[in-house]
Amino acid sequence: MRIVTWVLTALHLVSIAHGANLPLLDRLTVERAAFVNSRGEAVTLKGCNLGNWLMLEPWMIGAFEARDQAELVQSLTDRFGPDRAELLLNTYRAGFIQSRDFEVISSFGFNVVRLPFDYRLIQNDTPPYSIKDNAFDWLDRAISLAEAAHCYVILDLHGAPGGQSREAHTGQARRNQLWGNESNLNRTADVWRAVAARYADRTCVAAYDLLNEPYGDFNTDLRGDLKAICAKLYASIRSVDDHTIVLLPGTINNGISFYGNPSDNGYRNVGFTEHFYPGLYGTKTALNSHARLLNQRWPMRAEWLKKAGAPYLVGEFNVVLQSNGGERLMREYYDRCAANGWAATMWTYKMLSPDGGMGTDNWGMVANARPISRLDLRTASYDQALEWCQTIGTMDLAVNKPLKQILTQRDILPIPLDHFPTPPRSADHDMLHDGWIGADIGHPTPGGQATSDEAVTVFGGGVDIYGRHDSFRFASRILQSVDQLQATVSLPLDTNEYAKAGLMLRCGDQDDAAFVMINVFPDKTIGLCARTRRGDAATEIKHYPGLKSDTPAMKLTVRGRAVEAFFRTDVNAWESVGIVELPEIPKDARIGYATCSHDGEYLTKATFTSFHDAGR
Repeated sequence: MRIVTWVLTALHLVSIAHGANLPLLDRLTVERAAFVNSRGEAVTLKGCNLGNWLMLEPWMIGAFEARDQAELVQSLTDRFGPDRAELLLNTYRAGFIQSRDFEVISSFGFNVVRLPFDYRLIQNDTPPYSIKDNAFDWLDRAISLAEAAHCYVILDLHGAPGGQSREAHTGQARRNQLWGNESNLNRTADVWRAVAARYADRTCVAAYDLLNEPYGDFNTDLRGDLKAICAKLYASIRSVDDHTIVLLPGTINNGISFYGNPSDNGYRNVGFTEHFYPGLYGTKTALNSHARLLNQRWPMRAEWLKKAGAPYLVGEFNVVLQSNGGERLMREYYDRCAANGWAATMWTYKMLSPDGGMGTDNWGMVANARPISRLDLRTASYDQALEWCQTIGTMDLAVNKPLKQILTQRDILPIPLDHFPTPPRSADHDMLHDGWIGADIGHPTPGGQATSDEAVTVFGGGVDIYGRHDSFRFASRILQSVDQLQATVSLPLDTNEYAKAGLMLRCGDQDDAAFVMINVFPDKTIGLCARTRRGDAATEIKHYPGLKSDTPAMKLTVRGRAVEAFFRTDVNAWESVGIVELPEIPKDARIGYATCSHDGEYLTKATFTSFHDAGR
């Protein structure tokens, strides 16, 4: 391993020498919900991620078959032994980011990089899980390169011991063993303590990003666990570094407000961070998805952050698709962040591909200019693998010139985007009619209701009524043996394209109870959603009837264990959506009005007006 050590030492010395005559970057701290320098002046941080460098993500290369970094390392180790496998990885790392890359980054007008790193660089993966002798070789080099380019660094723990989600970008897919595991949590705290002790006095290190996308299984509400984990990590950092900014990560659906104000928790120099990919994962691929984020979610986020006195990093984002706005919308993201005083780092700087060139989508700022050969991990010789890794550092780069041009252009007209309502955070708590009660199912933002003689407006939070667990507001009464409930239902306040308002039969107040629901979405789509057995995954059928009314009529009828759902398209005709047969309906089952904002912090609302008619 002497070759590796020599290479790293040489690269480290070159990077330091390159920036030796530059003044040190001013240390950043938190003041007035902003990142400020030593003179109290707000500093706008604008940059990118150095993804696929110190945490490899094979999908961003496409030249060999490996699910994740762990599988890649195992393949190389099985073929060539641990020492040669490490030499191959370090050869790749030495070439992937060099001083030439920071020159490109600076040419985009950027002054910060978010640096995803893997805990395996820092900590041994076998008991007693000690910090490695060469733990900081690569972080040292990265920080020196950035400092030489007069660029701030945000250190991002991309893969924590045990894994903070099941995703491959934690380094090993399908684990998710940070949660509830005291050993892995202590190991994560040890990693951050070691990192903070090393870089406490490096002023170009702007912040510590505690955990990349701590999303767990993407369904479980992890707010309480995450708050406790981050408190431990914060304490670990502050035991050796009392000034570098610490960034608390958001959840997949429940935002950041559950942390409360940093000062109320005894925190200092603390901000928040979240990632945004509208139109790519779970939302509609349309400019409308970005408009909702920029014109609805972000203004509400800015309001909360101002009250909390905390700065904010949009740690990952990318429009990607030209059909969604492409480079022009990327400029809008950066401009909106700057206007709010937020830091912004797009994903990602460099994207490699077998064919080379920038392609039609905008994942990266640069790419390999020419095709790169495929590397068969099963049959390639060591020399072939080494040569392939060496080409990473010598390849010509193709620069995303349209993106660079639009990001560096001085003046630009705003892009027209749809506007959306500002939803409430709190609700009234009027008494409901005799026999009716209002309750929050699961653990949503607390909802409520407002009543009149014939109508009730239900304010509901909750991240979804779907999957294996629900969270929403339910105004209901006890179900009769033969029962029917019908009402006109106003469209839910448009907090999310999947916000719901409708009629529900529910077999218990548990968040995974069986239920049947007919609901309307903000776009007037009708849904029939059901979970026939407690704990099962819910299923959903959508109907697109082309409703003209903003207050469609709905009906649930219950006969025995059969529940039939209807909606009405005109005054005289009910249309059956379907019949759901439940295995059993308990005596304490309830029927009523359900609303769900599909948001962890805000409420939707819908008005239910009861009526009776003789026709079906």
